[in-house]
Amino acid sequence: MRGLLAALFLFLIVVCLIGIGVALELLGLFNLDNLGSGGSEMKEEKTADYPVIVGVGDPLRDFRFGEWRGFGSRSMMIEVYVFPNASTRSYLIRSWRFFACPCRIKDEFLKEPYNFTFIVNGREIVYPAKRFRISFYLYTEAVFISYNGSIRLIDEELGVDIDLSELSPMRTGKEESEYCWAYTNFYSDLQSGVFVGYIDKSACEMGKEVFEYFHERDIIPRDKIVAVVLAMGQKNTGGYFVAVEDVGISDGVIHINASFVSPPPESMVIQIVTRPAALVELGKFAPGEYRVIARITYRTGEKIESTSIKEVSFVVKG
Repeated sequence: MRGLLAALFLFLIVVCLIGIGVALELLGLFNLDNLGSGGSEMKEEKTADYPVIVGVGDPLRDFRFGEWRGFGSRSMMIEVYVFPNASTRSYLIRSWRFFACPCRIKDEFLKEPYNFTFIVNGREIVYPAKRFRISFYLYTEAVFISYNGSIRLIDEELGVDIDLSELSPMRTGKEESEYCWAYTNFYSDLQSGVFVGYIDKSACEMGKEVFEYFHERDIIPRDKIVAVVLAMGQKNTGGYFVAVEDVGISDGVIHINASFVSPPPESMVIQIVTRPAALVELGKFAPGEYRVIARITYRTGEKIESTSIKEVSFVVKG
């Protein structure tokens, strides 16, 4: 119930933002000169050629109404959501950076905003977005943009230079679009690998307890929630963990990027047997044949040791 209420709350925020954006754009109330400092003020003259840019104040990680399109690398990315069927072209953007150890996300990072840079009609607009520390990630708040025209998003560090107006809404073959994931240090399965099956309850609501409801299967009923478990197997100490970095689906193939992280040799870790694993909730699928391709990066601390590709197939029947 809490998950449903949270999703409804986010949906209402987005609807309100679209309404505000359209209204402000039509009335021309945004001052372009103030957008670079994150502020805005009323203007009497009409400025409909300028975009509406509003910080949401939250990364919207629980946003479940469509797919985000990613640009960048597996460790740092800008994501864009394009609103379908909007009368005024509207977008959400956010950025995240993955850290192999949360201890490396310094407080100083949270004090400095992340500057999103846009080019509109030859003019540069810089919007300073707030930052949030969430688990192994440093996220920015989601930023809402409303504008009928060319608006370029630029990030020199990531090599990103895209025209938002040329992007179309992401579409998938799933009946539901939500990628929740849960993590545990004590998964009961001692094997190391990638396993597909279904869960009886949502990871969005259950957290790490969802592992108790995972059933490994390669034939899954249509009304079940498909899930993938990435497990490291039994380890003699703590300090090991699985980090899910990216999930996407295209033409019946689910792509998952993840890291299996081991502690550096000199690190102090708890002396207890652990079995690290992550569960990715994919949602419900239409009947058909599907493949999971998991790209696993093996790390010791932040050092990349090797990578491997693991594939598993499943069939949805109903």
